[in-house]
Amino acid sequence: MAEPPYGIICNRLKGGRVIPFLGAGASFLERPLGAKWEASEPLFLPSGLELANFLADEAEFPSTDPGDRGVWPRSRPTTPISPAAVPCGSDCAKS
Repeated sequence: MAEPPYGIICNRLKGGRVIPFLGAGASFLERPLGAKWEASEPLFLPSGLELANFLADEAEFPSTDPGDRGVWPRSRPTTPISPAAVPCGSDCAKS
């Protein structure tokens, strides 16, 4: 398997042309087992459900079912975007 193009990735991160994406489990790195995230004293990143609940509280989301809060953003209708509709720099095809 070929090594990832670390130089290209680094340069584009520095230039603000890459958005890093961390997977769902990244928020549990360095988190003590069984610890609960507290927005008032964030010692580590929140889980997806903790973040959904925090944002729902901030936005005064009207659900009484805490399970709805993690599902609601994903269940809203979305509009697919064609890759052709997204502007791309001249070096886009090179990477």
